[in-house]
Amino acid sequence: MGVKSRFWLTVVVGLVLAALATPGGAEASLGERCSGSSIAAQGSWLQVADQESLGHSFNDTEDHSPRACSGTQGAMLEPKVSYTPTGNLSGLQSWGAGGHAADFSASNALIATDVPPNATQREEIVAHSSEPEWASLETIPVQQYTVAVIVNLPAHCKANNDTSHRGFLALTSRTLEKIWQGQIHNWNEIADSGDVVENLAEKNCDPSTPITRVVSRDDSGSSWTLEKYLYLIDKEKNVIGSQGWRELAEGPAGAQWPGTVTRPSEEGEEAVASLVAATPGSIAVVSMTPQVEELFTGGVTRDAGEGRERSIALLQNNGLVGSGSATYVKLSPHSSNACSGVVYTNDGVLGLPAGSSSLWNGVTTKITESGYSLCGLSYVLALRKYSQYPGTSEAEATTVSDYLRFTFSISHGGGLEQFHPDLSAQLLEESRRGAEAIGY
Repeated sequence: MGVKSRFWLTVVVGLVLAALATPGGAEASLGERCSGSSIAAQGSWLQVADQESLGHSFNDTEDHSPRACSGTQGAMLEPKVSYTPTGNLSGLQSWGAGGHAADFSASNALIATDVPPNATQREEIVAHSSEPEWASLETIPVQQYTVAVIVNLPAHCKANNDTSHRGFLALTSRTLEKIWQGQIHNWNEIADSGDVVENLAEKNCDPSTPITRVVSRDDSGSSWTLEKYLYLIDKEKNVIGSQGWRELAEGPAGAQWPGTVTRPSEEGEEAVASLVAATPGSIAVVSMTPQVEELFTGGVTRDAGEGRERSIALLQNNGLVGSGSATYVKLSPHSSNACSGVVYTNDGVLGLPAGSSSLWNGVTTKITESGYSLCGLSYVLALRKYSQYPGTSEAEATTVSDYLRFTFSISHGGGLEQFHPDLSAQLLEESRRGAEAIGY
């Protein structure tokens, strides 16, 4: 070997050793599987049931998944994963978004959110790293959900019983957007708009009743999903001042709406559903849950909501054509997989982002679908290199990695596929890659 070759070999070896010796210079290894500390997560109200179930399964001795930590795998410890619903925005703020103090410790190791961080929020979070890198924040899809438009018609009012809609209120895309922009104020204006084939008519019914729009008290994934969807219907920047639906969605989800809106006294979408159920003449969007099904379909398995004042509206799924050519989709009870097979777009381009280290705030469904079209995704935020963030430890990062790998494991006794079999293979693959990228 010549002098020059030996020189460059020495340089390369030195650089490698220096990188390994420098925190964050190269990804430090995690601890032995199931050797980490207990961790806590916070955020989305929508993910409460799944996170609690997954956390239990992660330590369940009856769960024989090779990725679980139930005392018989790896180091044979049972690190716990607890979850507290605090809201999407609170979760993001706890990691430093919006100029708030950041906590990346084991007591705040994961963030669940239905509102993926935008470019500004991502930069605010990664700025707390010792070596800020755009890709160091993982936005990992964990759940797909159906957004239902729930209505409580004015007292004694019903949608006219049309043979194709069986008494349900049907809303075209343009009518939906006009309601939320505040251009349609009263229920009879829906019938008079020419956009829907239904009418509101019954003895003692007052269709001139004002429409009460109910929105979540806190930031809501359903509100964010609706605003992104309404942008596809109306792209003008005149909804509030010079802001359009896209700009409103980039702010705190559901914080601003044109005109007057009503909010429940409690947080969470179940509070929204309960308020609509108790308020004749109201409308809202919420994620489809068992409580929503019970309140707005009565738990009936066939033609639920037919002729009822409280029901789930039919939505148009064939774009912006007029009512004469519109097609509608009805959400039936137990239709938690109504969004199965939906095609997502990323800022108007068909398909998903390049990976979990990319921005996901441009992802939405299309207004033209073969099935239901108003669908959303919920996420978990994690870090690629926990050692670069203050207050973290190898034990914390190890449990985060173990838990997320378990979440996306293919098994008969646990993992996300048990709870959301409707997640597409592409989404699951994106999420598994994100879980595998977690390190210390």
